[in-house]
Amino acid sequence: MKQTLFFILSAIIMLSCDKLTPTIKFTHELSEIMIDIPANTITTGNQVFADQTIASDIKPTLEANGVSADQIKSIKVESTIFTLTSGNFDFANSIETYLSMGGSTTLFAFKNPIPAGVSTLELDLDKEADLASYLKATSYNLILKGQKKAPNNATTIKVKIKFTIEATAKK
Repeated sequence: MKQTLFFILSAIIMLSCDKLTPTIKFTHELSEIMIDIPANTITTGNQVFADQTIASDIKPTLEANGVSADQIKSIKVESTIFTLTSGNFDFANSIETYLSMGGSTTLFAFKNPIPAGVSTLELDLDKEADLASYLKATSYNLILKGQKKAPNNATTIKVKIKFTIEATAKK
């Protein structure tokens, strides 16, 4: 009986200590991503607008906040903004943004419908999508898909994505 009680109390203490482990939150921003969208005469249908490999640049952000990649608990999107360098988004009804790596793909931002005449879009977010495995990797792919409604001229999208990182603080 004493051994059982001791075991139960030990388990409760161990579980309670784990919950007391402090966490910290900070942000990481990707702001210098330029994605070229080639001219396209396709007028309707689903299309991959771009599939671009991105080299991870999270290490300096982690170091500045005193954590390492193995301490990351989650990385979630806080904002995603697309700005065209020329023209507007009138060629598309909708756009979806994914991160992809090693056979795994996660939707994290989208806009449907796209307002007429805009050259800058603030996308809607899947704030539950955990993107940690992608950003901790050395590289991953940023994929833009959408529903076309008109031909488009060649243009470039400046992509700005802000993430919130939650990490276990060093003891």
